Amino acid sequence: MFKGEGGMSSKIMDKLKKRVEEAELRLAEREAIEAELEPIETTEHPVSNNKSTKGKTSQQIIESLEFNITHQEQLGLFDAFPLSRTNTCPTLMARSGIFPAMSAQSQKKYLDADNAWVFKSPFGEGRRFGSNLTVFDKCVLHALYRLREKRLRGEHGNLPIKVSKIFKPEDDGKIDVDIVICTIAQILDEFGKNLGGKNYRDILSSLKRIAACRIEMSVNKHDRYLGKCERGKIFQLIDIEWASYDTQGIVYIQFSPLVTQWLEHEFTYLDWGVHMSLGRNEAALALHEFLSSQKRDYAIDMLKLAGSIGVKGTNKTIKAKLQSGCTRLKEVGWLNDFEFIGTGRKVPYQLVTSR
Repeated sequence: MFKGEGGMSSKIMDKLKKRVEEAELRLAEREAIEAELEPIETTEHPVSNNKSTKGKTSQQIIESLEFNITHQEQLGLFDAFPLSRTNTCPTLMARSGIFPAMSAQSQKKYLDADNAWVFKSPFGEGRRFGSNLTVFDKCVLHALYRLREKRLRGEHGNLPIKVSKIFKPEDDGKIDVDIVICTIAQILDEFGKNLGGKNYRDILSSLKRIAACRIEMSVNKHDRYLGKCERGKIFQLIDIEWASYDTQGIVYIQFSPLVTQWLEHEFTYLDWGVHMSLGRNEAALALHEFLSSQKRDYAIDMLKLAGSIGVKGTNKTIKAKLQSGCTRLKEVGWLNDFEFIGTGRKVPYQLVTSR
């Protein structure tokens, strides 16, 4: 659950400390296990109030959070495994119009009676609840994929942010979640931007929107993509808790077990350098991710493609937007060529691409 800006403080460390105390109590009742634990430094690393963090740098606060993660791991709450930086994203997300290639304002007229964004493609369909998300928000999510540093494996209630029981555990009763502990500045670094006031606010607002997002989804291959989530349930992409102890701000991000599973088993390579070179061309950004998940020479019905990346309008409007995106991809050298075939009447338009 995302915590707001209230009073420049966070409950992250309070929750972590409470979880540690609960674990220590259980361990005290299990002398055999307690005897095997190595002595743990008792110096406190609180970030739960302004007084305790006054004068600390962002890096020191991050180290405090990492200390608590390590502490909980030593207490047996979960296992932690390091992750290598990768340029990958979930394939299903690349092919679903959850983050449409249109402005948040333009999305409003397409919301259903529940104020949900409806998306439909050959690869998956469903509804997105919460704030209207854009391609920019998806780029922020990509930055978080790149900043993942650890995978935690433990029971639902033992993880730093408790995980809903709608996510099915493995046979040993445990689940995997990837985590990120970083500053807003580190996220901006992924975009090659400095920590200006507007840049800071844009990233922070985006993180809040993503955290508020809930998804109701169905796919043809349910067991492959959604088998770890109870059928018919609404799930979130990430949980975030944050604090602002200086001008940067610290975020703890915990990915949904579903997203973690996708990043491990159902992923697409995305050239981040190319992605950043596309600027603000929403169609180009959406097309780059979608086409990255397909074979190098590819053809698709234009309207099915539009559904997959969240482009709406008349055939003429859709074609013009896709043409603009493909032209930009060709300009940066990622697409060798593209062509629209068909008449749009008796013969539906198809987009044919090669790279």
